[in-house]
Amino acid sequence: RLEQLHTQARPAPARPAPWAQRLPELAARPLDGEALEAIA
Repeated sequence: RLEQLHTQARPAPARPAPWAQRLPELAARPLDGEALEAIA
């Protein structure tokens, strides 16, 4: 079940730059490991 939730939490790779929607949120905080992982 945890794997399923984790998969649903990640944006689909087919989406064009899914992290673009989170740019304001990421810009509001320092780019730590978690933020960089979310962008990658």
